[in-house]
Amino acid sequence: ESTIETDGSSSVTIMIPELGRLLIDNSSNISRTKNSNQIELDKGQIRKFEGDASDVLTVLTPLAKFTELYKGGAFRLHVEDNGECNLTVESGWVIVNIKEFDSYVPKNFDCLISKGRYAIPYPSDSSPQLVSLLQNFSGINDPSVGTILSLMTKKESLSLWHIIQLISTENRSIAFDRLNELIPAPSGVTKEGVLALNKTMLLDWRQEIELK
Repeated sequence: ESTIETDGSSSVTIMIPELGRLLIDNSSNISRTKNSNQIELDKGQIRKFEGDASDVLTVLTPLAKFTELYKGGAFRLHVEDNGECNLTVESGWVIVNIKEFDSYVPKNFDCLISKGRYAIPYPSDSSPQLVSLLQNFSGINDPSVGTILSLMTKKESLSLWHIIQLISTENRSIAFDRLNELIPAPSGVTKEGVLALNKTMLLDWRQEIELK
């Protein structure tokens, strides 16, 4: 449960047994928790490097929990003074948990986590208009759902998969059709099941997106 704090002109790289190498950037404050595979980032930036690991790293922040989906990945995570987080995944996947909703962020995707907003991952090279709409997406009554669906391309299929779970049943039907055009639903995944937010079907479709 020790703490490392860096000032504006210092940084430090540490090796955590079983997890790998971690850069603590300048003006950062992190601490270890009682769990051996977990750290807490209050502010500043860390960078997790790719490499051999026997466990996944979990990072706690004021607004969300970040956990690697696979061992040995690489990502950058920055926490602003107001708690807002910026995540960039360089290899592997990171799961972002906010109030029981999990967002899956893969390699070459970014994700903004801000108070009162859902964490929707998006490709680093998505259009600025779409990025802005996803960063500010507010949920079921968000007026920009139609615009978001119209701007989605195949590379944003995973972003659309997240949106499907957060909108009204009526819009979900339209979103299903759009995602089904981009990445056809695998065997056993039905429109009725997805509209009812069947967890197994949603997971199967996410894994299909991961393969494509």
